[in-house]
Amino acid sequence: MANERILVVDDEPDVVAACVRTLVRAGYVAEGVGDSETALGRLGQEVFDLLLADLRMPGRDGLELLALTKELDPHLPVVMITGYGTMDDALRAIRLGAQGFLLKPFDPAELVEVVQDSLRRRALLRDSLRLQTLLPLLELNEALRAADGAVGLVQRVLEVALRETGASWLWMTMKDPASG
Repeated sequence: MANERILVVDDEPDVVAACVRTLVRAGYVAEGVGDSETALGRLGQEVFDLLLADLRMPGRDGLELLALTKELDPHLPVVMITGYGTMDDALRAIRLGAQGFLLKPFDPAELVEVVQDSLRRRALLRDSLRLQTLLPLLELNEALRAADGAVGLVQRVLEVALRETGASWLWMTMKDPASG
């Protein structure tokens, strides 16, 4: 835990207060709001590491909030909170990208466990994305070490660039340093 930021969204003020209190005691920076519109505003203003959202709320429900949240940040873990969930709701939430569920009433230990698990998975995903980003650079480094002259190196660099950008073709020109 390194002061991860968590946004709690529930139309029941007592649930919001209990979640925020529990999460703060566990070492997180937690903030609570009572509706989806306010949550979307906060998500647009601040970076959060996790969203806990009630499934059933007046106005925009938790599933709508989940879908809009994934548009803002596809990698933000979302845990749904519900006291009235159905199997259909659970399947829809999973399809939309929810990482977990908490059934009301839940105890503080359950809340902290679900949050820790979701944040652990987020850290693994970030590490994986970071490694995927570094792989082309490692390939280029290998190409530099194994290059059979400038033409071979340029060809390998273009191959990596073509694959990584998804372009259908690349063009490269070189200026002769002697021509000024």
